[in-house]
Amino acid sequence: MDPLVDDPRIFHVAFHEFSRDPIGTVGKAYAQWDLPFTHDFEARMQAWLADPANSANRYGRYDYRFEPFGLSGGVFEAPGLDANPDFPYTLDLRRGS
Repeated sequence: MDPLVDDPRIFHVAFHEFSRDPIGTVGKAYAQWDLPFTHDFEARMQAWLADPANSANRYGRYDYRFEPFGLSGGVFEAPGLDANPDFPYTLDLRRGS
């Protein structure tokens, strides 16, 4: 057990998981910490997410791409990037993953 990775106070979140299911991810965190996750709380999160004022694109959309910098996604998929076997997550930069 690595205390820096396995600290029960820390809830590790994969960005793509949080993007796909923010309420479910928060629910898992609350369950890990033994905190109440009420229907009212869930409804308030759903309302906040549905409000256009909280949209991720409220200031416009920026499409992050490698090409303007002379790069391609392949440079990040090179062998050896996952050099730390103790890190429990891998990078998956493919669109829609």
